[in-house]
Amino acid sequence: MFNFEDEVEQLFRAFAVKHGLSIEKEEQNEVDLLMTVPRQERLSFELTLGFQNGDEINIGFNEFWSCIFPYPSVKSHVETLLDGIVTGNARLVTKSQFGRTVSRTLEYLEDDEWITGYRQLNGLALPFIKSQLEYFSNKP
Repeated sequence: MFNFEDEVEQLFRAFAVKHGLSIEKEEQNEVDLLMTVPRQERLSFELTLGFQNGDEINIGFNEFWSCIFPYPSVKSHVETLLDGIVTGNARLVTKSQFGRTVSRTLEYLEDDEWITGYRQLNGLALPFIKSQLEYFSNKP
């Protein structure tokens, strides 16, 4: 199996350079690669970027964590999501019922329409019960 760790690190660093963000590589043994983009002028929250299992990219912020794979076929999609997070063309939608989070969805704007980029399910949503939605996005 080909090792994509160096290529993914370059992807994350190129993203940071493109948006004028600082990025830090974390030394640890839990995943193949872990990087942090701290809160800063152009990013109103900390962003965690990871790579694990030889082909899985992770994006994490505000209690959201993705597992997007297989790399490299998802590279373009990940670039779209990361760019959207910084520019505000992506948002996190948290759906709750009875005060319990049932899903977090990372959406991105394409042709004036919000498209699901990744959905994290946290439990069973009851279709006949009204859900509360919260929206979270970058506010540089």
